[in-house]
Amino acid sequence: GGKSMASTTVAGMVALYFEMCNTADYIEVKNKLINSAKQDQFTPSLPSPKWGHGKADAFQFLKSSSFPASLNLNSTDFCGIDSVLLSTNNSFTTYLWNTGDTASSIYVNQSQKYFAEVEDQSGCLVQTNEIELNFYPNPNQPTLIKNSDSLVINLIGEFQWYLNNSIINGATGSMYKALVNGLYFCNYTDTSTGCAINSYTLNTIMTRIDN
Repeated sequence: GGKSMASTTVAGMVALYFEMCNTADYIEVKNKLINSAKQDQFTPSLPSPKWGHGKADAFQFLKSSSFPASLNLNSTDFCGIDSVLLSTNNSFTTYLWNTGDTASSIYVNQSQKYFAEVEDQSGCLVQTNEIELNFYPNPNQPTLIKNSDSLVINLIGEFQWYLNNSIINGATGSMYKALVNGLYFCNYTDTSTGCAINSYTLNTIMTRIDN
């Protein structure tokens, strides 16, 4: 009893869909119209001659044009790295990065936010998630200062001392008292950036006299 209203409503929904996906074919539009239709107490058994596949749901129909598009990157902070490769989770027809690049993947080296607008085979456009990358230089390599039987680094940060390439448990201060002969170095972390570097290695020979 209302096909004149129904046909124009559905035509308007399809027109909106084509604004978002301008190369979609009629099979895609038909299937998404059917799959997005909703049921309620007035449409008990579908499909039916009266209701077809259900009531047209404009919101769900237009929402079906969306697809997952995200940037693949495990970390957002980088130390002493020239550039990082950015890519998306899937292959798409076209790409437009906020840097102006149009390749499927790009190398970046600036501390800023990155995202891309991608297009699928139906011409649907989706923006990926936005990620902010930070690039930091490595800290300057610290020098160990030997003061009697103590080894010292005159810097502020986090420390982990090593003896003969093995970690010294509990040795996490800026000064360490060397008790045995060996090769000592310290892994220093600049807490302002989170970047770490090993100090120079010092071959320490104890020359103290026992009581």
